[in-house]
Order: sequence, then C-alpha cells, then structure tokens
Amino acid sequence: MEENDKYLAISCLSDVGRKRENNEDSFLYIRLNGENGHSGYVMAVADGMGGHQAGEVASRRLVEVLKEYVASNPVEDNNIPKLLKDAITEANRSIYEMAGKTPELKGMGTTCTALVLARGRANIAHVGDSRAYLVRRYKARKLTKDHTVAERMMESGIMSPEEAKICPE
Repeated sequence: MEENDKYLAISCLSDVGRKRENNEDSFLYIRLNGENGHSGYVMAVADGMGGHQAGEVASRRLVEVLKEYVASNPVEDNNIPKLLKDAITEANRSIYEMAGKTPELKGMGTTCTALVLARGRANIAHVGDSRAYLVRRYKARKLTKDHTVAERMMESGIMSPEEAKICPE
C-alpha cells in the first residue's frame, strides 16, 4: 500500500429517490497499476437523464466505455485531461449510435463526472449536473458548474441562487 492510500476512502451509494421508479445511476472505480506498481485511481458517476427513455442504459454504457478506454490507453501524467475528454467523447458516440439503432433508446442520455487521481493530482471531467466536490475538514466546496439553463441564468445575473434552486430546467 502506498503512503497516501491510508487517507483515501471511496464509497458509492445510489438511491432511486422519490420521483423515479427505476434507478438510472452507474458508477466506476478502477485502481490503476502502473509499471512501478500502484499509480492511481479512476472514478466516475453517471446519472441517466431522468424523464428520458433508457437513462439507465446510457449511464451503464458510459461507465462501460470509460472502463474499456482506460484499460486500452496508457494513463500518464501528461495525457490525463485528453484521456478523460477522449473517453467521454467515445462514450457519447457509442450512446448516440445505440440510440440511433434502437427506437426504444431514442433520446437517452446521461450525465458524467469522472476523476483520475494520480500522483497527488486530481483531474476532473464533467458533463451535465452531476457534481464534484472537494471535502476537507468537514467542509464541501463545489468544483464543477452544472450544465443547466438555471446555472447559465444565474451566472449572467438573470436569476438568483435561490431562484435557481427551484428552477425546473
């Protein structure tokens, strides 16, 4: 075990909530093994878009593609941002292709927040409104911006943070 491993706790919990009948969440956790032993982690959360057909299929496919992509491409310090971007782009292409071939899957989608933690650095890739937070000393700081109409309206001053909390978009 590396020295920093004793400070890292990873857990996943998913709940269908009160609004939905099926759970559309998927998650990924991979421990990377580099040439010199342990070299980091890849973690991701995907939340199928509620109200859309087959959100759970999209979130599951995104996690599958991320896992396959990371397994077949070397994770090196200088390529992590590109690796995350390319993996999510490939997942998007795969989901779009699946939806185009099967009428029941048309319009499916998912959010994604992915993290590569390696050599003391965190790289985050994010699409949608699944958030990444940094928690230190029992305080949480949001690291990502939601890709929503409400977030854009709040940033431009059209809407207050309080109004954004109840905005349906």
